[in-house]
Amino acid sequence: MFRAQSIHKKNETEFLDDVIRRVLHAEDVCTLADALLAGASESEPLIADALQAPQDIRYHAEGPFIHAHVRSMLCVLYAIQKEQLHLIDIEEFRRLKGYEGEIDELEETIKENIGLFEVFALMHDAAKWACIVFSAPLGSRGEQLGFNVPLTYEFDVDAKVRAELRDAYRELFHEFSVAHPNESAMEVQKRFYEIYRIDVHYPHHAEMIYTPVYSSLLDRFCAAHRLPPRDRNMLEDLIGNHMRFNDDFLKVRPNKINRFVHLANKRGYDSDDFIDLLQGCLFFDMVCGSCTSTERGCRHDASSLVHCFKSEHDFAPERRVEKETLRQYDALRRRNQAFQEVGLDGVALLELLEMEPGPAFGKLLRQIQSAVIGEDLMPNLDSKHKKELETRIGRYYQIVFKTGV
Repeated sequence: MFRAQSIHKKNETEFLDDVIRRVLHAEDVCTLADALLAGASESEPLIADALQAPQDIRYHAEGPFIHAHVRSMLCVLYAIQKEQLHLIDIEEFRRLKGYEGEIDELEETIKENIGLFEVFALMHDAAKWACIVFSAPLGSRGEQLGFNVPLTYEFDVDAKVRAELRDAYRELFHEFSVAHPNESAMEVQKRFYEIYRIDVHYPHHAEMIYTPVYSSLLDRFCAAHRLPPRDRNMLEDLIGNHMRFNDDFLKVRPNKINRFVHLANKRGYDSDDFIDLLQGCLFFDMVCGSCTSTERGCRHDASSLVHCFKSEHDFAPERRVEKETLRQYDALRRRNQAFQEVGLDGVALLELLEMEPGPAFGKLLRQIQSAVIGEDLMPNLDSKHKKELETRIGRYYQIVFKTGV
């Protein structure tokens, strides 16, 4: 039993691709994203290197280097923080009938954990630079240039070879992009792949978060963002498992939820909180930060998150009912608090309307409050009371717009 309506006022929907395109052209959120990326690169050479790691166009057509991937994630994060985007207004999610409460909960989780998701965006692919390896089909130009290293390699032994190929790839791509000055970075990435057919892999990069180098880097970012130890520990496991998120939810698989419930219980986390954060990471990494190249441009896919929502529900329906009950109670509490703050509660309206307590006032109170939230028509009142009531309702809507009550 899910919430029948979203807590957010529903606007006209946009398809996911249009949303991402709009957000990436919003100067204010792009400025915030660029500032964080520049600061992180300047303070941490590991991040500066990671952002310049090549991307495989088969999975990441948003740009030739990881910088484009992380930037997209951060831009969407800041658009949500600034109320420029509500998840329920994305067409792919609006169609998901019966899951409005889950979608709202994800948005609230994101807003309550901006710093955590900033660190996730910066850190989740940080080890790709160290783990990178290339392959190319036999006979392709990429194979002829030596970009065909076996995927089963000894990490330490082949580190020098992989570093040399990494530098050679960047030099080759740079020369290619200089030769195509009038094309966008995405167009150059596509054309480059069509000519050289070089695939990019990063074996075990997610698990590298558990090594001393990247664990220490995570410590520094968490300290800079003033995240508590609990958040730092959950981030480590979210990063360490982020490659599993999409693989596990290529289709609806309720049993895969148990993997993460078990991990949360083992680590001592609240499993509901961990699953909520997992869905946030999946949303930013796979839905917003990644796209595939098609004839019509870059296409984003929301299906992995949709499958995760459905898997969670099917895994333990009774837990979802329980969570929805708590959400409804919390929404009612916040609404009543807002009513009281602006003078739309029973005591304040009793005084304003100069009435006595009783059934007549109770009926009028319910009608007024229902009208305020759009579930009834406003009753007729005399002009003196109507003007003051409209003022109070205006203040209520200001609170709603600011906090999403």
